[in-house]
Amino acid sequence: MDPRQFTDWLVAGHNAAGPLAVEMLALPSGAWEEWFASHPDARTVHVLQALVQAAEDDPARAPELTDFVLRHVASVPSPAGAEQAQSYLWADAWKVRGIALREAGDAHGAMRAFEMSAALSRAEPVAMQEVEEAEREAASLRRNPPLTSRLLGETPYAEWPRLAEREELQHPGALAELSREAVARVERAPRESLAVTELATAVADSFRPDAWPEAVLAQLRAKAWMDRGVALRYLARYAESLAAFDTAEGILEPFPKLAHDRALVWLSRASTLGDANRPEEAAALLGKAREVFRRRRDAKRQLLCDIGDATLLYRRREYEPAMKACIALLPAAQALNDGSIVAILHNDIAHAAIAAGDYATAEMHLEKAITVARDLGQPLVAARSELVRGRMLLRKGDVEHALIHLHYVRDQFQQQQLAEEAGLCGLDIVEAHLMRGASIEAEALARQIIREFMAAQLNERAITALEYLRQAIGARKASATTVGRVREFLESLRRTPDAEFRASA
Repeated sequence: MDPRQFTDWLVAGHNAAGPLAVEMLALPSGAWEEWFASHPDARTVHVLQALVQAAEDDPARAPELTDFVLRHVASVPSPAGAEQAQSYLWADAWKVRGIALREAGDAHGAMRAFEMSAALSRAEPVAMQEVEEAEREAASLRRNPPLTSRLLGETPYAEWPRLAEREELQHPGALAELSREAVARVERAPRESLAVTELATAVADSFRPDAWPEAVLAQLRAKAWMDRGVALRYLARYAESLAAFDTAEGILEPFPKLAHDRALVWLSRASTLGDANRPEEAAALLGKAREVFRRRRDAKRQLLCDIGDATLLYRRREYEPAMKACIALLPAAQALNDGSIVAILHNDIAHAAIAAGDYATAEMHLEKAITVARDLGQPLVAARSELVRGRMLLRKGDVEHALIHLHYVRDQFQQQQLAEEAGLCGLDIVEAHLMRGASIEAEALARQIIREFMAAQLNERAITALEYLRQAIGARKASATTVGRVREFLESLRRTPDAEFRASA
């Protein structure tokens, strides 16, 4: 049954079921269960859908009505030819419940209800519009720190695995919150991100089989394992990352309708394959994923596949084709009205343009990336683009302007108490000092960065590398190449924190 036929069938059945629903609603809520048990003809999708409609029309009774529907929906089979009816009913009941809780002032309960509605709607192609609506509603309620964020903040890092036992996390909404926590940490603290995803997979794997529809449980578990694969990629643990994606795909395999979820796993797997220098396999997966997204009319994910192809060009050192490919994608990103993707593309264009020596193009797109990031309220994203601009000035040989600019960027990172990023920016300033022959200033700043890393209790291996650089500067044996080697080592520690620094590296 296609979406239009399904909608017509649902409306017709709802009208026929109206009298039964009215009869039940005339009773006190305490008598509903007895009435339902004594009326076998009321155990239909249509009657329960009529109750959901009644809940939507009467917000004061919506919580108890949706509670009733959600208790019984699993026991009401979907008729032949309308197999999507049960999933649709689950999703609609959660959405109506979310609206009622929001109106009652329970923002957190409403957010979780909308996220549950979105999770259920994803399992059924007819409900893609409902997915977007529920996700927008949930996003609008994420103003205060969610429960999971508070739990993580209040619990010592080493005890995070024990949080899997907390009752508050035994809900799909909690897994959505854990996923956002993992994504927020993955670039700046990938080990923390991995710990969050390990907690999420433990929670997802502990759900009772009868707690939610099988397809929804599969989605929840697969998403947690996919996030785990992403965190492992950022730690350069590529074999483990691919194994996590294998687990996610295996969970989704018995559910053909979850093709969109499998395509999301393919998109993430392609990034790991690209990082692991397996570009042909990455390109093939991007092609498969793109076709699924095209069929589901998911323009955003289609665009991300196209950006993935451009990234593969950059990795192959085909800088000008990569730059042109990203420029060609900008209109599609702007049409989506997704500022984050627009900023990504401007940054990617700038990186490729710098590598190609096209500084005019790089400057133009860096400026646009910075403007978009500021408009989105993302000062750190803007600061990272400003750092790229400072490095470009150094590459052009404009040392004096680079120094002024890099000091400004370093101040931005320090204001946010990001010692590691401030230190990496400081190394660019050290390089600039060496380029102008100011060894005393370079050594003084190297000492300062060491003190900052020690105060922040950062990786001792990073401090060892910085001390090597300081001594090389003091002995007048350091160059821009020396600084570059130390910078590359510090950046690599994010992926391989146990690496040993070698002076000859």
